[in-house]
Amino acid sequence: TRRSSDLLEADLRQMKQAADNVGASVLVTINADEQAKYQRMVDVLDALNAVKISNVSFQVGAPE
Repeated sequence: TRRSSDLLEADLRQMKQAADNVGASVLVTINADEQAKYQRMVDVLDALNAVKISNVSFQVGAPE
């Protein structure tokens, strides 16, 4: 939903600002469930783009 996307973007913006304040970079690893809707993945990528987080990776399968 739009509200959850807004909340995600706000959380990501806060995380990015905290990292910037200490000179650190943000790495995001997306581990999407195979049942996740495609649009939700797009929403997550859009939120990351909006806050200028570009260090993003995808993990396939169960996390180790």
